[in-house]
Amino acid sequence: MSSEILSTHRDDTEEAVLEIRDLRVSFEMDTGTVKAVNGANFNIGRGETVCVVGETGAGKSVTAFSVMRLLGAGGVSQRASLDGDIVFRPGDGKEYHILSLETQEMLAIRGRHISMIYQEPMNSLNPVYSCGDQIAEVLVYHDQKTKKEAMSAAEEILDLVGIPDIRRVLKSYPHELSGGMQQRVMIAMALVLHPTLLITDEPTTAIDVTIQAQILNLLQQIQQTSGTSILFITHDVSVVAQIADRVVVMYAGYTVEIGSVYDVFRNPLHPYTKGLLKSIPKQLKPGEKPERLRPIPGTVPNPASLPSGCPFHTRCDSADERCRESMPGIDTAETGQTVMCWRWQELQKAF
Repeated sequence: MSSEILSTHRDDTEEAVLEIRDLRVSFEMDTGTVKAVNGANFNIGRGETVCVVGETGAGKSVTAFSVMRLLGAGGVSQRASLDGDIVFRPGDGKEYHILSLETQEMLAIRGRHISMIYQEPMNSLNPVYSCGDQIAEVLVYHDQKTKKEAMSAAEEILDLVGIPDIRRVLKSYPHELSGGMQQRVMIAMALVLHPTLLITDEPTTAIDVTIQAQILNLLQQIQQTSGTSILFITHDVSVVAQIADRVVVMYAGYTVEIGSVYDVFRNPLHPYTKGLLKSIPKQLKPGEKPERLRPIPGTVPNPASLPSGCPFHTRCDSADERCRESMPGIDTAETGQTVMCWRWQELQKAF
């Protein structure tokens, strides 16, 4: 068993839009060091959707913010320390090492080549500017378009994301729109420059299931027509089943399993992945009685004081002495799935 940190089975790194290599993120707090990400490794291919899933505190959003360089030097949190490498290839023959870029170099990439849709549109949209002005500002800054040209492009992108009564929405302020409409405006703003990589951080959390389905369908349609790669952050495993090509399962800052969405849902290897899938209500057949949901006991450990050994052993029914004492290495299954667990082969038939 290898002692390396978890990596995907994809070997086509030359075609990868994004490569995250041994990413480690920690925060220096008054109470001590908080280790938020502990050696993340995965790739995103061109036109591929990779979902990063896990509970709150798993390190999902911190990973996304690291790709956007919103942490550490030049970011919003100066207390963050980042190590490792994040390689971005926009498709023009160039290769950028995100963590090594100067602030001005990153500003040229952020928004134009890598865009992000945040969890709460009301916290991301500026309340004192109209939606049209906010979309147009992106084009004026990055493309040096005139205000008239930018507003015309804003109309086109709002039409693309399925917003009716476009002229009204352009003149509206964020608080005058519904949550679903605000999210569509955020998507339009993220897509107006046709980025190579789109990062979405829990984009369906604050909206009802009907609007959620519309947003997911919209993202899939846009990806099919534009070839945009998507890094989709979520805690909702049912959403993963609808949109993902591959799945990265994170727990306590570690990537504990990676595989295709088909393989992970059909045959999960890590006990944590199995627990996540068992907590989803199943669709019932006529006359079938619902099964009792089986939540994972306990909570994600404090990243400032992670347990010894496997970080999941405090919540795992199958943990033994080795799990409690030693960090597991990485194994690769015949399916190409990678898993960080001492006992995954013994437990493979238990799901």
